[in-house]
Amino acid sequence: MMRKNNLEQSFHLVELHIRKKKRYSQFSQKIDKPSDVGVFFQEMIAYKDREWLCAIGLDAKGFANYVEVIHIGTLNQALVHPREVFKTAIVTNCNSVILAHNHPSGHVEPSGADIQTTKSLIEAGKMIGIEILDHLIVSDHNYYSIRENKTYYGDKNGK
Repeated sequence: MMRKNNLEQSFHLVELHIRKKKRYSQFSQKIDKPSDVGVFFQEMIAYKDREWLCAIGLDAKGFANYVEVIHIGTLNQALVHPREVFKTAIVTNCNSVILAHNHPSGHVEPSGADIQTTKSLIEAGKMIGIEILDHLIVSDHNYYSIRENKTYYGDKNGK
């Protein structure tokens, strides 16, 4: 019996298309700071009974390219993998991403896992050239910016 050589093995031919569905008018201006998106994320995910991880991807000028729900988790945790966080950002040619997740408990202080996750995603973003501008934790009455509070953001100055 003859063996097929490597060139004769089958593979899938893939073609990727991006289709913009709708532009949200509230993001028609440049996003410069957490307060530009904090209230939006509060309205979107603060009242959820499980942790939701979301992202807004920004172009090089700071305008929103997309809003995405990345993962819906459990009462007190959401699965976060860099592959899932950066997938849409890569295919939509984003320069940066702002992440947000809710704490169903209503407390917005970051956990040790929140800080470690943010640190890991910042490092992964550096490797592929997409900056994590901030990671917000939201509740119905407040939000917490990891960057603005200098909890951890790449260097001792929080910038």
